[in-house]
Amino acid sequence: MMKEAEQRELRLVQSEAKYRTVFDGSDVPMFIIDPDELVIMEANSAAVLNYGWSKEQFSGKPVTELNTLDHDALKEVASKAKYRVGNTFNLRHRKSDGTVIEVEVYTSPIELEGQTRLLSIVHDVTRRRMVESQRDAAEQKLSHYLATSPTISYSMVIEKGSSRLVWVSENIQRILGYSVTEATATEWWFDHVHPDDRTKLLTAIADLTSTTEAVREYRFLRKDRKPVWMRDIIRLHRTDSGSVEFVGTLIEIEQTRLLEARLQLEAAALEAADNAVLITDRNGVIEWINEAYVRLSGYTREESIGHKPRDLVHSGAQGNSFYSSLWSTIQSGKVWRGTIVNRDRKSVV
Repeated sequence: MMKEAEQRELRLVQSEAKYRTVFDGSDVPMFIIDPDELVIMEANSAAVLNYGWSKEQFSGKPVTELNTLDHDALKEVASKAKYRVGNTFNLRHRKSDGTVIEVEVYTSPIELEGQTRLLSIVHDVTRRRMVESQRDAAEQKLSHYLATSPTISYSMVIEKGSSRLVWVSENIQRILGYSVTEATATEWWFDHVHPDDRTKLLTAIADLTSTTEAVREYRFLRKDRKPVWMRDIIRLHRTDSGSVEFVGTLIEIEQTRLLEARLQLEAAALEAADNAVLITDRNGVIEWINEAYVRLSGYTREESIGHKPRDLVHSGAQGNSFYSSLWSTIQSGKVWRGTIVNRDRKSVV
């Protein structure tokens, strides 16, 4: 009958035989390392293929020739790995041609021939790290853009009759004064739309059942309770799971609204003026006239716009040099003052 010691020896041999089959047959680089001397005792075929050294060259090679860490740092890593199963390290390895790669190394202690060794399984993650770096850079650029953009971006869902922003760009605090946490509370958005304008927003959402995009302008209450005009461009988005989100962009148009109001006021003033006023392009073609011009010239808006004044009211009382001087002064950016002798429609023969 086999003695207990002999049984242990047999189990050890069988265990090492299984290890050897896995080690030699793996397509992932593996190393057996002496944690005390910091030398590579053995490398499998995958390591030879990936790193460019032969098995003989690997045998006895100092780990510092493979790893970019210095001796003391490697010593510390080996000490940790020697007494703990399942260690993962992110390191940088050097190939035989000098190429440095990013690697993820899984290391565990194993018993071989009565000695504690380290089994290191290496995965080249250079490409993954590059992709991650590019992704991080893109996310950083996007984050910077969203933080500095004048446009607020958001995603909203409506559940059980209540609306909620599931995501909103951080620049909302700079533009409207609210934190992201405040803005993502249930019903926060509708509660801060000006009461007189809430119907506009509700009809925009309703319109998305038949269109892909809805645009509305409405007043929104800043945190300081000041109402500001916003332009909201809303799109319907269906997720892969079939749920519906409303994705939108908001931009403050308060100054635009003020400018429009000012232009409307100025246009009304020009329209009401007793003096005839006309606006032409650089070529002298009429683009706009006021009511006084219609009254004095006898030409309607439809008859005037798109024509040059000389085609309608030129009397011939003043020569070409007069008009040449007039246009030269205007086109140079200066103000022309003078008296023009024109004719009205009744004078046309």
